[in-house]
Formats: sequence, structure tokens, C-alpha cells
Amino acid sequence: MLISVYEIMSKYGNTNFSIEGHTDTSGPKAFNQKLSEDRASKVKDHLVEKGVDGSRLSTKGFGEDKPKASNATRNGRIAVSYTHLTLPTSDLV
Repeated sequence: MLISVYEIMSKYGNTNFSIEGHTDTSGPKAFNQKLSEDRASKVKDHLVEKGVDGSRLSTKGFGEDKPKASNATRNGRIAVSYTHLTLPTSDLV
């Protein structure tokens, strides 16, 4: 999947992207925060290794603070543990 992301980033070479890491609520909050930051950083590192200019990529970990699903079920916890790439709104102007 990151190959497709790399291809899009290559096609739009002047566009910046934000990489966001997220986790579920399992484990201590501080651990989850660091885990989400590490997830985002790993995606950035991989894209830079593939040739994307690192200055075009920002990272942020949200830990368990922005869930897109409930943490009450196993499927919900799986759904909220992810990394998300976005186009910052400042680049849309």
C-alpha cells in the first residue's frame, strides 16, 4: 500500500502530507501516545527511504485521543489502531 502512496507523492511533487498515528485505549496512555508517534515516524522513514523528500512530510501521534470507532470491542480496537495520511488544509489554498 505504501508503494501506491509513494506513487501519488511522486506525481504531486510539490505537495506536503501529514502522517498521523493512532492507537486504541489498551495500555497506559503515555505508552499509546509514543506508539502512535512511532507509527507515524516509521511510515515517514519508509517513504523517505523510497525517495520522498522528508521536508514534505510531517508526523503527529494522537495516541488514543481521536478514535474513529469504539474501543469497547476487539473489532473497534483494531479499527482505531492505524496510520493516516492527510493533505494539510494549508496546501489546499
